[in-house]
Amino acid sequence: MELHRRLPARLRVDVPQAPAEWAEGLPGARVVAAGADGVRLTLDPAADPQRILAIAQAQGAVHHFGFEPTSLVDVYRRLVAARRWCGWSPAANWASGCEVGCSG
Repeated sequence: MELHRRLPARLRVDVPQAPAEWAEGLPGARVVAAGADGVRLTLDPAADPQRILAIAQAQGAVHHFGFEPTSLVDVYRRLVAARRWCGWSPAANWASGCEVGCSG
């Protein structure tokens, strides 16, 4: 569960009347997917969800605004990326309590 807290928050926002690119450039957020059910964003720790909601409301009626749980696929991708980019080893780092690798 601790690893879930270390991953970026995921937010889904659905504003059907908004243009497709409305969410690009939101402060502290990055669009990771867009579709018929809205946009999915990852948020920086300092991002303000209330500000994102206000921007969404300025685009039109918000049909959905909510956080989504981190999927097992996202956890796996984070672990694989850590191993690839900084030599993370599950055996060595699990024993030391390091769950994601990269200490610096």
